[in-house]
Amino acid sequence: VEKPAVGPMEPRASSTRALSGSSCRPSCATRGMRQPRLKGSASQPLTGRQRLSVGSVVACLAVAGLSPRSPCAGFEVLASAARSVRRGHPRRRRGARLASLLRRVMKPYTIEKINPYMPEMLAVAQALVGSDRGVLDIGADAETLSTWLRRGGVGGFHEDRKKWRRLLCGAQGLGELFSGAILDDEALEELTDEGEPLPELLSKEGIAVGVRVDTGFFPLNGYGEKGTDGLIALEDRCRCYYERGARFAQWRSVVVCSMELPTDVAVWESAARLAACAKTCQAFGLVPAVEVAISSAPGAHSLDRAAYVAEKVYSQAVQQLIEHDVNIEAVVFLPSLCLPGPEAAPPRPLEVAESTARALWRTLPPAMPGVLLLPGVEHLESTTVETAAWPSSAAEVATALSDVREAVPGAAPWAIALSLGPSLQAPALAAWAAGREDAEIQETFLESSAQAIGRGSR
Repeated sequence: VEKPAVGPMEPRASSTRALSGSSCRPSCATRGMRQPRLKGSASQPLTGRQRLSVGSVVACLAVAGLSPRSPCAGFEVLASAARSVRRGHPRRRRGARLASLLRRVMKPYTIEKINPYMPEMLAVAQALVGSDRGVLDIGADAETLSTWLRRGGVGGFHEDRKKWRRLLCGAQGLGELFSGAILDDEALEELTDEGEPLPELLSKEGIAVGVRVDTGFFPLNGYGEKGTDGLIALEDRCRCYYERGARFAQWRSVVVCSMELPTDVAVWESAARLAACAKTCQAFGLVPAVEVAISSAPGAHSLDRAAYVAEKVYSQAVQQLIEHDVNIEAVVFLPSLCLPGPEAAPPRPLEVAESTARALWRTLPPAMPGVLLLPGVEHLESTTVETAAWPSSAAEVATALSDVREAVPGAAPWAIALSLGPSLQAPALAAWAAGREDAEIQETFLESSAQAIGRGSR
């Protein structure tokens, strides 16, 4: 843009003829000065509506937070502003439109916000999956855990739930087998017999404390698909969990697989809620442990169908995580094994491992620190689909974990560990129901856990 030369005030008529060669009345900002023109358009003078005053440009630059002497306030910006004026915007709205355009053009791209918890979250995520240890899942809510204990032959009262958690978390040498433990709201506030909070007891063993942040499932449609609830007041709960000692958070999502399911709405809803939870958790210092389980509905769908659905769901979950500005390096992924329908022919364990490894290899980014493999969809809630029949024992789980690790093409970019849920805690519950001593119950639990993780016999 040519720099206008400011001269002495001239009569209005001569000033108008000198500026644009037309009889249009100039604005107050252009009286007594030549109208700036775009380079390359000297032969085409601007009309009254197309006229761009220097005062309005400077005002727009000031609104946009720029100085006329700034290197960014060059010809390209003013040319864009002039083109917007040429479209015939009303003069009374010209300043606002120019200011809005300059903000969009001159505003730098929004960079990633600095999270003060990020160094700690990166260390926690690496510790959860970086070793050959597993993660203990005892995050069932009070009502669900009481029902499970009663089914095992033990009373489901508050004292029974408290004793069960103390038995598992107070076992000697627990830190050698587990890198993390998932608790619930009630367990975070519990104290040991010595008056020590349960999270502090686990932290002394080198075990990261996690918490389940979802509040259950709700029906999405009439096809049996369910969504995960728990986004309401999640910010306040995450802040409270961090103050109590939690360092990672589990969010569960279950997608039903059949020849017709899942629907696109269910896949998107599950992934969007998962990503929203992960973003909130990272904002308050909790590493998201996102669980994406593929549950087989009654039917005879094949293993290839289950693998295809797994790839579809995993890729949508990763896409939503990225779109919600979630740092993938501070996220732990919890997938389930790819299993066919209950009425289909049972596959070989190696085929299951290859399908599961292929789905993970095609969808998860290398930046993700690791995977916590779920042996099956084993939620205790009666509203979910039944637990898969295979693998059911600790030896079968260890074989499946080893096969999945070996089936990953080449060197796996992420670590693969195991999440031990209620099915692998059943031997310890049976020992408690049989009236054994606490030490024997803990030894039974540690033996089965070591076998499932692949450590062999203790």
